[in-house]
Amino acid sequence: MVGESGCGKSTAASLMERLYEPNKGEILLDGINIKEYNLEFLRSLIGYVEQEIFLLNQSIKNNLLFGREESIKLLGDINQIIDESCKDAGINDFIIKKPNKYD
Repeated sequence: MVGESGCGKSTAASLMERLYEPNKGEILLDGINIKEYNLEFLRSLIGYVEQEIFLLNQSIKNNLLFGREESIKLLGDINQIIDESCKDAGINDFIIKKPNKYD
């Protein structure tokens, strides 16, 4: 989600992660109310970059993996997944021009 400051992006993200419950209506994921999902599983599906970006003083790879290394390992080769994800996001060309690339 992208939008002006104060338009509700952070509120929507907090609602999707079930940090608090909506006052009205419901939030559906694949047609299922998010209240039906296991909370840990639901939150593992969601990733976002906050308006106030916080990056670790580490490699690009470590910043991308932060807090998700174990779950990404379950998907396959970590380096391949990171490479494909960065290509999908359109940032791979920027990263590979860096002196240390992902490392």
